Amino acid sequence: MDAHLLTETLIRGASAGLLLLLAAVLLRHVRCCVASRAGAVFALGTAAYAIQSSETLCAHIGAWDYLLTFLSMQCVTFFWWFANAALDDDFEWQSWHWTPFAVLSVLIALYLFVPPLSSAAGIVAKLIMLGLALHVLWMALAEHRNDLLEQRRRVRLLFVAGIGIACLGATLLEMFVGTDQLPQWASMLMAVETLVLSLIFAMFLLQPSAPLMRANNGNAPPQPSGASPADTYELQQLESLMRTGFYTRESLTISDFATELDIPEHRLRILINQQLGFRNFTAYLNSYRLSDARNALADPAQARRQITQIAFDLGYGSITPFNRAFKAEQGMTPTEYRRMALAEQQVTH
Repeated sequence: MDAHLLTETLIRGASAGLLLLLAAVLLRHVRCCVASRAGAVFALGTAAYAIQSSETLCAHIGAWDYLLTFLSMQCVTFFWWFANAALDDDFEWQSWHWTPFAVLSVLIALYLFVPPLSSAAGIVAKLIMLGLALHVLWMALAEHRNDLLEQRRRVRLLFVAGIGIACLGATLLEMFVGTDQLPQWASMLMAVETLVLSLIFAMFLLQPSAPLMRANNGNAPPQPSGASPADTYELQQLESLMRTGFYTRESLTISDFATELDIPEHRLRILINQQLGFRNFTAYLNSYRLSDARNALADPAQARRQITQIAFDLGYGSITPFNRAFKAEQGMTPTEYRRMALAEQQVTH
């Protein structure tokens, strides 16, 4: 065995060992949250990829190669699950989250056991992986500015986006070059990349206050910490601004609030998170907007007012995010809420 191959084998073996250990640790806490369970299967999938992509390690696994190939090709699905659960405070597991796994399972079976369809199945599988990796990148970056947890904001860029780009790059290389034709430098680069990202993955998930592994609190009541005189003054400024209806402006960002209040943006993030208990800026805005929406929908004088107009007047750019936020909070659509509220008032009177 030449020095290059030995080095690459050791690197991939180290990655696999670290990831298997991490999966074992996470599996002890599977009841903690969906992110913990998804993180465990992602660690297993990445360990399978580290082994399966090593010519030396793969030569000694025999029939286990089929299982490792399956887990390796599902790795992006597992990461997509993890990113959804870890980055979205309102995430709830739905049956449709199984769709990429089910579709890829069929394609992997065709790839492994139906030679005439192997090439076509492999290409379609890679395209699905590309789509999932791109969606993870979009999730990591789209809500970056709205995230009020400073540690998680860094994680979005350094960790989730980094792994998303790595998955994207690996998939593109395998699509256009092929795993058997990778040049030595590319194979070594992917091995080192896997080890580095595995170390970062373990570092973020094993620290006591890991922001990605906390159970989602949804709309849990705020639990503010002790407020200093400066905090109290700034909170009063913020509350005064909200009483003016500032939150009804469209396309508001936390930067707009910071500019209006003349408070540094990072300071305002800490204030809203630690003193008001919100983990996401959009959730903070919705706490005011949806309160106004409930009042408008329950008002008989506004019974003929279009729900779309109510959403626009409250600062929503379209009806879709309004409907989604309202149903997440109330468990029913705005139309259903209006019908129920007005019917209850008729009975009362």
